[in-house]
Amino acid sequence: RIYYDESEKFEDESLSSLIKEIMEIFNKIEKEYSFKDEFSNGVIKNHIHLLFYLLIRNENQINKAIKGNLYVSEAISFVKENFHSDISLTEIAKNLAISVEHLSRLFKKETGETLSSFITRMRVEEAQKLLLETDLSLAQISSQVGFEDQSYFSKVFKKYTGTTPGTVYRRS
Repeated sequence: RIYYDESEKFEDESLSSLIKEIMEIFNKIEKEYSFKDEFSNGVIKNHIHLLFYLLIRNENQINKAIKGNLYVSEAISFVKENFHSDISLTEIAKNLAISVEHLSRLFKKETGETLSSFITRMRVEEAQKLLLETDLSLAQISSQVGFEDQSYFSKVFKKYTGTTPGTVYRRS
């Protein structure tokens, strides 16, 4: 049995409805397959035809949703691999061959946070890990997670965590 997670949120209600309808067709095919009588093959073929009809009719909507998700996934991967260096929205968008504005809109729509905020959060989370697990200096850590200025790093760290990097997170 195939289940559709109804808590999955799509901005486009019709996309949620379409996915639910597709899942229902798959479940009907599976149910019909278990009957295995003389009508099963014909009923299954009809369900498959309906499935293809829905996919073809909604091809643009499906492609748009998939493409948006792929861009966001690729942007996240790029950030995770490169957050330690000086990366910009322009560089990420150029790497994905889309405009900065389009990437920013897609990212915010899919994740609920801006790409800039995501980059900063990744850097702060990595800094927290390094502060707890290494004996590196604050200057080394701030540089390693992509901040050129240690005092700016401390300011951003405090904004995201509520404390300075030198207080709570330093091992004794």
